[in-house]
Formats: sequence, C-alpha cells, structure tokens
Amino acid sequence: MSVRPVRFDRRPGVDSVEWYRDPTGAFTAGFWTHEGGRLEVDYGEHEFCLLLAGKVRLTGEDGHVEEFGMGDGFIIPKGFKGSWETVKPVRKWYVIWQPPA
Repeated sequence: MSVRPVRFDRRPGVDSVEWYRDPTGAFTAGFWTHEGGRLEVDYGEHEFCLLLAGKVRLTGEDGHVEEFGMGDGFIIPKGFKGSWETVKPVRKWYVIWQPPA
C-alpha cells in the first residue's frame, strides 16, 4: 500500500468525491458539498467532519441543537437521528467508519 496525497477538488458542481475506501468498505474518506436546505438523517455509521466552508445546524430527534462553522471538526456518532441543515453552503472533508453488523 502506498500513501496518496489528498487534493482539494475544485471542479464546479462536484457534490461528493470518495478519496479512499478500505478493502472491507467499512472505512471511507472524501469530500462533500451541499448548497443549502434540510436533510433528515439516520446515521448507521460514525462520521468525522471538518468544515472547510459554510455553516450547519444539527438537530437531534430529542431537540438538542448544535451549530458548526468553517474550521470546526465534529463527530456524528452511529445512531444519531435528526436533521442536518445547511445554513450557509458547505464544503467538508469527511471520514466514515461503519462497524460490521
């Protein structure tokens, strides 16, 4: 296995690019963008996010709210249910680990 550099993808219209997937498919990393709006989410994986731009609001089904902006890193744990609201257009790097069932 060799180390590969990670490059920021600046192509217009890129929504998501998976940069890495381990042989089992349980561990992935990449880049994701979202222009705005609210997404209902139900996480079956653990995700680390690093916001390169934008602002998001995560609201758990229990009503707890967290907001994150450019430069913030945060973890969304497996089992989180609620909503992801993109308040300002988002660009993020992500790392996901999906434990075996």
